[in-house]
Amino acid sequence: MVQKLTAIFQDRFGYFFGENSSLLGSESQMNAIQRLEEMDKAVASLSSQPASVIDKKFGVHGGHRSNSNLLEVKPLAANEGDPDFKHMAGDVKKSFHVFAATPPHTASTVLTNWIMGIFEPEEYYSFMVNTKGRPVLQNGVEIPISKTIVTKTHYLDLLALYKRFRKEF
Repeated sequence: MVQKLTAIFQDRFGYFFGENSSLLGSESQMNAIQRLEEMDKAVASLSSQPASVIDKKFGVHGGHRSNSNLLEVKPLAANEGDPDFKHMAGDVKKSFHVFAATPPHTASTVLTNWIMGIFEPEEYYSFMVNTKGRPVLQNGVEIPISKTIVTKTHYLDLLALYKRFRKEF
């Protein structure tokens, strides 16, 4: 599943990252798989908790029932790795931002965590609140949007988001 999503993503947005970019390579895919597996465990551990209990790293909340079969993936071959791979969140300055803008209750948390697994696998989930000022919260604390690569929001006016934040990226 992750490999197929990554291939589709690379086909659609590969021009942006460059044809020879290792950004969407096997190491990123493995990071995405690991993050989704960890998210699945968090969902399972919260299944008996009320919806008000939230795992801040993955942005999932209690009350969901998990069958612990979120992923069925084949391991990547060892020779598909790129030894020169560097994450965008590391010492390379980013020049883009990913807004995962979706209506509520569309399972977009899975998509957002997959994207985070590619670009910033160790970071906490960030969410732009749909209120005036559009604050971004990460680990329960308001942060500047420039501190993240991926931000989930239910605010769907993408043109307004672009106009407001384009200077920061």
